[in-house]
Amino acid sequence: MANHELPRRESAAHLALRALQNIGGMATTPEIMRVRNWRGSQFTFCRDAIDRLERCGLINVLGAKCTVTDAGRQYLGIPVESRPVAAVPVGPRYVAPRRELNLAKHFPPRPQRPEGDEFRDIPSVMAGQRIEYRSGRA
Repeated sequence: MANHELPRRESAAHLALRALQNIGGMATTPEIMRVRNWRGSQFTFCRDAIDRLERCGLINVLGAKCTVTDAGRQYLGIPVESRPVAAVPVGPRYVAPRRELNLAKHFPPRPQRPEGDEFRDIPSVMAGQRIEYRSGRA
């Protein structure tokens, strides 16, 4: 989830998430409203806080109960216990079948025109000395 989609610190959604974590990580919406001392209606609380947290994946809403997810705990800065990953049986490394080199597919480089290699015969002058042509290849 992108950082700009998460609730801002000290917003209604962030404070509701923190309140839910402080009361045990599982509670109903009216219980969270009571802990937060919310003065508005339950509809606006659900719209402003609960729905936003659920869209961000920070809480799960199952029936009337809201529970904090691992992503929600991580967002609050609480260390999340890593679950052990089941070991996948590992087989031998894949080795491609050996095939003979097909020389018909490999051609020696040919010049574009018959005089294309004449530049090699022209000596270069570097620091007043003539230097034979060297290709850049090792």
